[in-house]
Amino acid sequence: MQKGTVYKHGNFWVFRYKVPVFTNGKKEWKDEYQKLAPLDQYDSVAALQKDGLVPKAPDTASLTPSRTQLLSDFVERVYFPGQNTKLKASTLRSYRQVYNCYVRPRTNGSRMCDFNLPVAQKFLDKIASEIPLSTSSFQKIKWFCVAVFAEARIVGAFDYNSLNPFSDVRLPKVRRPKQTGRHATLENVVDMLAILSDVDAVATRVVAMAAFSGLRKSEIQGLKWEDVQDGEIHVKRTAWRTTTIEHGGKTESSQGAVPILPLLAKHLEAHRNGHPSDSYIFVGPKLGRPLDLKNLATRVVIPTLKEAGIPWCGWHGFRRGLASSLHALKVDDLDIQRILRHSNVAVTRASYIKIPSELAKAAMAKLEKALGVSAEKGKQESRRRQKRG
Repeated sequence: MQKGTVYKHGNFWVFRYKVPVFTNGKKEWKDEYQKLAPLDQYDSVAALQKDGLVPKAPDTASLTPSRTQLLSDFVERVYFPGQNTKLKASTLRSYRQVYNCYVRPRTNGSRMCDFNLPVAQKFLDKIASEIPLSTSSFQKIKWFCVAVFAEARIVGAFDYNSLNPFSDVRLPKVRRPKQTGRHATLENVVDMLAILSDVDAVATRVVAMAAFSGLRKSEIQGLKWEDVQDGEIHVKRTAWRTTTIEHGGKTESSQGAVPILPLLAKHLEAHRNGHPSDSYIFVGPKLGRPLDLKNLATRVVIPTLKEAGIPWCGWHGFRRGLASSLHALKVDDLDIQRILRHSNVAVTRASYIKIPSELAKAAMAKLEKALGVSAEKGKQESRRRQKRG
């Protein structure tokens, strides 16, 4: 184990140690420095050691050119190419977004061997200080990095005897207020269908499918006519892009059946027009491929609704809107969960059922009245006890 040196530099305690650099396969040594703490907070090296601030210099005996490669080189040349056939397309796409947006810009020049738990924690904390992300975003960043270093240990790009540096990092505390997801009310949906029916028949039927079935955008894109059976839509595949088709749903519980309302059945019947059972319900301009709903929204739906003064909620907003409308009609939350095919009813209640403010106020008034009656009964009972005493 190589030793490092703690010394004073300016207003800080600094830790100096040597690291190897491989040039054309030849190992050379260079100094690395790490700030530990301000001088006015600690008066001695012993005090730093007592608080665990003096790190151990890395073990360099087992370092090889492969283990000193740049993190960016490993991710781009080894990790992503090796995961193309192992990960779902949606997961791989999410990992690439995490890497391009958050990891690569902040690890330029960083080597695999430079990472340990304190370095990994500082990396996440630095992102938190720069960008107000949600907890779920930090979870994605953490588990992407965990996956990268797990693979690096397997292929020898990171010391397999060392712990994964990201496994035990703490997620930064998020103080950003939670934003309420947009949702389409029943009135919005009626207005949308009326205005779109004069502009584009396909857009009208896609909106009807999204509003009255609660399917996700990828599920609508992946629907085939053979999935419509006995008054139900059976979710069997998803199309994340027009060329990326995955069998099965987003989760195991997503692979369920959704009842077809009579109004939606009429739209489907009008849309069928002799299409074979193995073709997609909504077909794109390139024959045989699913329709790109993002493109449809950009070209047709959003401009039409904007001109009519109708708010656009996004395709997922129809899913929240259906949950909210069913809840307002006194449908049990467990039934709403089954229609949306969530794995847990808590997700349905927390993120999908939106209670209008006027209903919330009425509920609070009702509660306040009930509490007032209860308090008055308590006072009367107290007076009766005093009289008996």
